[in-house]
Amino acid sequence: MTVVEKVLRQSDIKHEVWRRVPTNPNVLSDAARSAKPEMWQTVPLKPANISQGAFERYLYRACMRIERSWAQEEIAAYALSL
Repeated sequence: MTVVEKVLRQSDIKHEVWRRVPTNPNVLSDAARSAKPEMWQTVPLKPANISQGAFERYLYRACMRIERSWAQEEIAAYALSL
């Protein structure tokens, strides 16, 4: 989460608190449960002074920077969306 928070801060994108994405491990096999990744979510907050389209572009660029940072730090992660 520190990479994501750093990129969001550098992009001047504020966000809500972090939360674990709710899952139901009871439907997984033992093998799937042992390999299940952690999934976290935050909600970015759109500033009132920019359009929805501009905000979506900011988020897209931030997502690309996050994924590049993870790759550089050799962190096996994937940003589903912002």
